[in-house]
Amino acid sequence: MTEPNRFDVPLPGLHIGHPVDDVATPALLIDLDRFEHNLALAASLTAPHGVSLRPHAKAHKCATIARRQIAAGAVGVCCQKLSEAFALAGAGVSDIHLSNELADARKATLAAQLAAQVKLSVCVDHPESVRQLGVAAADAGSRIELLVEVDIGQNRCGVSTVEAMLALVDEIATHPSLSFRGLQAYHGGVQHVHGWQQRRESAQQSAARATQFVAALEQRGLRGLTVTGGGTGSIEFDVASGVFTEIQAGSYALMDRQYGELEWRDSFRPAHALHLGATIMSTPAADRVICDVGLKSLTVDAGLPSLARDHNAPALTGWDYALANDEHGILRRAPHHSSHEAPAWGSRLRLIPGHVDPTVNLHDAYVCHRGGRVEAVWPIEARGMAW
Repeated sequence: MTEPNRFDVPLPGLHIGHPVDDVATPALLIDLDRFEHNLALAASLTAPHGVSLRPHAKAHKCATIARRQIAAGAVGVCCQKLSEAFALAGAGVSDIHLSNELADARKATLAAQLAAQVKLSVCVDHPESVRQLGVAAADAGSRIELLVEVDIGQNRCGVSTVEAMLALVDEIATHPSLSFRGLQAYHGGVQHVHGWQQRRESAQQSAARATQFVAALEQRGLRGLTVTGGGTGSIEFDVASGVFTEIQAGSYALMDRQYGELEWRDSFRPAHALHLGATIMSTPAADRVICDVGLKSLTVDAGLPSLARDHNAPALTGWDYALANDEHGILRRAPHHSSHEAPAWGSRLRLIPGHVDPTVNLHDAYVCHRGGRVEAVWPIEARGMAW
């Protein structure tokens, strides 16, 4: 007997055209109207500044979403893992930036093989990584574009001095199968500064740091290079910075609770397009009910999920998701809402995950809906890709 793969066992009640509330839970749901609004919003923000959008696919891990982002004007996508890049390339995505370093000659060989099939760029911040990629690309007869990663405040990967950056540029020039494309300049901490004004100031400081590296390249006569970075929280500032040529925002397409709680202005306010469908499976006490979405359906690294108030029944007023167990989510009633009845056994609710990226990584597919009915199912091809 042939064993079914993970895509051969559909969720009960999952039928195109049927009510989305018929789909068994837990289920990862995309509101297509909101999703399409978010894609158009990002495109309308970047295009007037002549800045390219290269969304980060680590947020959604889905080739269909990547292709739809490209159709909406994106130049390609980013991946954080080489295995993610292989999964998306195999599903038809042909322009990929690996926004991370490789420190393994075997991975360099795989990257060179992938570069023979798609347009591939890779980040470097160490000369040995450049040498490994140069040898691998020469052996494979392919060409890899490299971006030197510079540290503009993240204090993670990236060189911190102009001298170290230029040394890497010189090393790249010694390998005929490599080309220097530009800089990766990313500061993830800026993305989650809560206040809009404070976030703008932090983004401007990071951009100023990136400008110092760009100026050193221009003094060498290196102009017209790619400077890629930024993200959902800083996109409106990064496009106007004059230094970034490409923005790597990822979460904007789906959104999550931690981004939704930031202070936004009307110029850029993405909608919550992603929810986790859940069902009340137990009602053991007047102030406590249990749903079927726990740690195997969402992550809590950025805090607990919130209830999507605009999608849930009035009976959930005054209730909060209070604790996540493996297979259970415990909802508790707030003390000052004691007059409200508990949600009924079997009733449905929708949750907004705290952090979209690792939550998506737990699921096989998105159930896409419009007008309350299932319109499509999109596989999450790159889920679980660890190397």
